[in-house]
Amino acid sequence: MLSNIEKVKKLIPGFVLILLSLNPELLAQKATSGVFLSADDFVKNKISFANTKTMSAYKIHLHKLVSIFTIKIVHGDSVVKLRKETIFGYRDSKMNDFRIVHGQEYKIQENKSLVIYSANQRVYFGGGHMQSSIMVPVYYFSLGPEGKIQPLTIPALKKAFPDNLKFHDLLDVEFGDGAAISDFNREQNMFQVNFLFKKSNS
Repeated sequence: MLSNIEKVKKLIPGFVLILLSLNPELLAQKATSGVFLSADDFVKNKISFANTKTMSAYKIHLHKLVSIFTIKIVHGDSVVKLRKETIFGYRDSKMNDFRIVHGQEYKIQENKSLVIYSANQRVYFGGGHMQSSIMVPVYYFSLGPEGKIQPLTIPALKKAFPDNLKFHDLLDVEFGDGAAISDFNREQNMFQVNFLFKKSNS
């Protein structure tokens, strides 16, 4: 015969499921991956078609070829297809956020005054039958989550802020000797370009 304590333990999982079904916000907090339908959803951390730990089967099929215009979300027995052009991006199972523009995925590295992205690009070296290739990250930025994605370069940054001459000078001093513009400032816990931009407005 079960003791009272054992009976309570058996009832706990059922109470938890009822609580989650009555409170969608608690369910959303368990989401580990899903889709951002808009830039505003990304800013508010609002995930749609989300995976949760209560779901046994979940996968986002990205169809990474630029020529394929949809993503497919499978959760349980349900299948949802969305056109890439109608969504902002997605969050993967490792909690990495991505923005999709013209079918291309950009990993969101940082969302501050400048949104910093990276995208892997294949680089070839060698020749003939000895040719090899590796994937290297290329960095980009935008002014806000909805801004145009541009290469993270000094000329592009200066063009984006033509009147912020202090920012221009800081960029030249910091990166003029060939330092990587994608450097991360561990002390400030942000990319160096965002720290310089913040400094230029202080």
